[in-house]
Amino acid sequence: MGGNSERTPRGLGAAAGLGLAAGAVGTAAMTSAQVWLYRLTGGEASDAPAKVGERMLAPVGIQVRKERRPALNTAMHVLYGSSWGKVFGLAWGRGERPPGPVQGLVFGAGVWATSLAMLPALGLAEAPWRQPPAALAQDLGFHLVYGFATAAAHEAFTA
Repeated sequence: MGGNSERTPRGLGAAAGLGLAAGAVGTAAMTSAQVWLYRLTGGEASDAPAKVGERMLAPVGIQVRKERRPALNTAMHVLYGSSWGKVFGLAWGRGERPPGPVQGLVFGAGVWATSLAMLPALGLAEAPWRQPPAALAQDLGFHLVYGFATAAAHEAFTA
Protein backbone atom coordinates (compact mmCIF):
# COMPACT_ATOMS: atom_id res chain seq x y z
CA MET A 1 0.00 0.00 0.00
CA GLY A 2 1.95 2.91 -1.21
CA GLY A 3 -0.69 5.57 -1.56
CA ASN A 4 1.50 7.35 -4.12
CA SER A 5 0.25 6.07 -7.49
CA GLU A 6 -2.03 8.22 -9.61
CA ARG A 7 -5.42 6.99 -10.81
CA THR A 8 -8.58 8.21 -12.42
CA PRO A 9 -11.17 9.71 -10.06
CA ARG A 10 -14.27 7.53 -9.61
CA GLY A 11 -17.93 8.41 -9.34
CA LEU A 12 -19.99 7.91 -6.19
CA GLY A 13 -21.40 4.55 -7.25
CA ALA A 14 -18.03 3.05 -8.15
CA ALA A 15 -16.41 4.46 -5.00
CA ALA A 16 -19.19 3.02 -2.82
CA GLY A 17 -19.07 -0.38 -4.53
CA LEU A 18 -15.30 -0.66 -4.28
CA GLY A 19 -15.47 0.41 -0.65
CA LEU A 20 -18.14 -2.20 0.08
CA ALA A 21 -15.93 -4.94 -1.39
CA ALA A 22 -12.87 -3.63 0.46
CA GLY A 23 -14.87 -3.52 3.68
CA ALA A 24 -15.80 -7.18 3.21
CA VAL A 25 -12.10 -8.03 2.90
CA GLY A 26 -11.33 -5.92 5.98
CA THR A 27 -14.06 -7.72 7.90
CA ALA A 28 -12.61 -11.08 6.90
CA ALA A 29 -9.17 -9.97 8.11
CA MET A 30 -10.60 -8.74 11.42
CA THR A 31 -12.58 -11.95 11.88
CA SER A 32 -9.47 -14.03 11.16
CA ALA A 33 -7.51 -12.08 13.78
CA GLN A 34 -10.32 -12.59 16.30
CA VAL A 35 -10.61 -16.32 15.62
CA TRP A 36 -6.85 -16.73 15.90
CA LEU A 37 -6.61 -14.81 19.20
CA TYR A 38 -9.67 -16.45 20.75
CA ARG A 39 -8.37 -19.91 19.90
CA LEU A 40 -5.02 -19.01 21.39
CA THR A 41 -6.43 -17.45 24.56
CA GLY A 42 -9.76 -19.21 25.00
CA GLY A 43 -11.58 -15.88 24.59
CA GLU A 44 -15.02 -15.47 23.05
CA ALA A 45 -16.29 -13.28 20.27
CA SER A 46 -18.64 -10.46 21.12
CA ASP A 47 -22.32 -11.16 20.68
CA ALA A 48 -23.07 -7.46 20.13
CA PRO A 49 -23.71 -7.94 16.38
CA ALA A 50 -26.41 -10.55 17.14
CA LYS A 51 -27.96 -8.26 19.75
CA VAL A 52 -28.14 -5.43 17.22
CA GLY A 53 -29.66 -7.83 14.66
CA GLU A 54 -32.29 -8.96 17.15
CA ARG A 55 -33.13 -5.33 17.88
CA MET A 56 -33.58 -4.69 14.17
CA LEU A 57 -35.72 -7.78 13.60
CA ALA A 58 -37.98 -7.43 16.66
CA PRO A 59 -40.16 -4.57 15.30
CA VAL A 60 -41.14 -6.72 12.30
CA GLY A 61 -42.03 -9.63 14.58
CA ILE A 62 -39.02 -11.85 13.92
CA GLN A 63 -37.52 -13.60 16.91
CA VAL A 64 -34.22 -15.41 16.49
CA ARG A 65 -33.96 -18.87 18.01
CA LYS A 66 -31.01 -19.43 20.32
CA GLU A 67 -29.35 -21.92 17.95
CA ARG A 68 -29.51 -19.33 15.10
CA ARG A 69 -27.81 -16.54 17.10
CA PRO A 70 -24.25 -17.47 15.97
CA ALA A 71 -25.32 -17.24 12.31
CA LEU A 72 -27.03 -13.91 12.96
CA ASN A 73 -23.92 -12.69 14.79
CA THR A 74 -21.72 -13.54 11.81
CA ALA A 75 -24.15 -12.05 9.29
CA MET A 76 -24.44 -8.79 11.22
CA HIS A 77 -20.66 -8.59 11.68
CA VAL A 78 -20.12 -8.97 7.92
CA LEU A 79 -22.92 -6.52 7.10
CA TYR A 80 -21.58 -3.93 9.54
CA GLY A 81 -17.98 -4.19 8.33
CA SER A 82 -18.94 -4.16 4.67
CA SER A 83 -21.22 -1.17 5.19
CA TRP A 84 -18.43 0.76 6.84
CA GLY A 85 -16.29 -0.13 3.82
CA LYS A 86 -18.78 1.75 1.70
CA VAL A 87 -18.17 4.80 3.89
CA PHE A 88 -14.42 4.30 3.40
CA GLY A 89 -14.85 4.18 -0.36
CA LEU A 90 -16.91 7.36 -0.38
CA ALA A 91 -14.57 9.20 1.99
CA TRP A 92 -11.23 8.28 0.47
CA GLY A 93 -11.87 6.34 -2.70
CA ARG A 94 -12.90 9.06 -5.11
CA GLY A 95 -9.67 11.03 -5.42
CA GLU A 96 -6.74 10.73 -7.76
CA ARG A 97 -4.55 9.10 -5.12
CA PRO A 98 -5.54 5.84 -3.42
CA PRO A 99 -5.90 5.84 0.35
CA GLY A 100 -2.84 4.48 2.10
CA PRO A 101 -2.16 2.65 5.36
CA VAL A 102 -2.50 5.78 7.49
CA GLN A 103 -6.02 6.41 6.17
CA GLY A 104 -6.84 2.76 6.84
CA LEU A 105 -5.64 2.92 10.43
CA VAL A 106 -7.46 6.21 11.04
CA PHE A 107 -10.58 4.67 9.53
CA GLY A 108 -10.34 1.55 11.70
CA ALA A 109 -9.88 3.68 14.83
CA GLY A 110 -12.90 5.76 13.81
CA VAL A 111 -15.11 2.69 13.38
CA TRP A 112 -13.93 1.48 16.81
CA ALA A 113 -14.70 4.87 18.41
CA THR A 114 -18.15 4.86 16.83
CA SER A 115 -18.88 1.44 18.30
CA LEU A 116 -17.76 2.69 21.72
CA ALA A 117 -20.47 5.33 21.53
CA MET A 118 -23.16 3.36 19.70
CA LEU A 119 -23.27 0.10 21.67
CA PRO A 120 -23.59 1.72 25.11
CA ALA A 121 -26.19 4.14 23.73
CA LEU A 122 -28.21 1.10 22.62
CA GLY A 123 -27.77 -0.52 26.03
CA LEU A 124 -25.75 -3.37 24.50
CA ALA A 125 -22.38 -2.69 26.12
CA GLU A 126 -20.87 -0.94 29.10
CA ALA A 127 -19.60 2.61 28.68
CA PRO A 128 -15.93 2.62 27.64
CA TRP A 129 -14.76 3.95 31.02
CA ARG A 130 -16.38 0.92 32.66
CA GLN A 131 -14.64 -1.57 30.38
CA PRO A 132 -11.25 -3.09 31.20
CA PRO A 133 -8.42 -1.24 29.40
CA ALA A 134 -7.08 -4.55 28.05
CA ALA A 135 -10.44 -5.31 26.42
CA LEU A 136 -10.56 -1.84 24.86
CA ALA A 137 -7.00 -2.21 23.56
CA GLN A 138 -7.78 -5.63 22.09
CA ASP A 139 -10.88 -4.32 20.36
CA LEU A 140 -8.94 -1.33 19.02
CA GLY A 141 -6.33 -3.74 17.67
CA PHE A 142 -9.00 -5.72 15.83
CA HIS A 143 -10.38 -2.52 14.32
CA LEU A 144 -6.91 -1.40 13.23
CA VAL A 145 -6.52 -4.74 11.42
CA TYR A 146 -9.92 -4.07 9.80
CA GLY A 147 -9.00 -0.56 8.69
CA PHE A 148 -5.56 -1.52 7.39
CA ALA A 149 -6.94 -4.50 5.45
CA THR A 150 -9.81 -2.41 4.07
CA ALA A 151 -7.33 0.18 2.75
CA ALA A 152 -5.04 -2.52 1.33
CA ALA A 153 -7.95 -4.25 -0.41
CA HIS A 154 -9.21 -0.94 -1.76
CA GLU A 155 -5.80 -0.18 -3.20
CA ALA A 156 -5.59 -3.66 -4.75
CA PHE A 157 -9.05 -3.32 -6.29
CA THR A 158 -8.26 0.07 -7.80
CA ALA A 159 -4.70 -0.62 -9.02
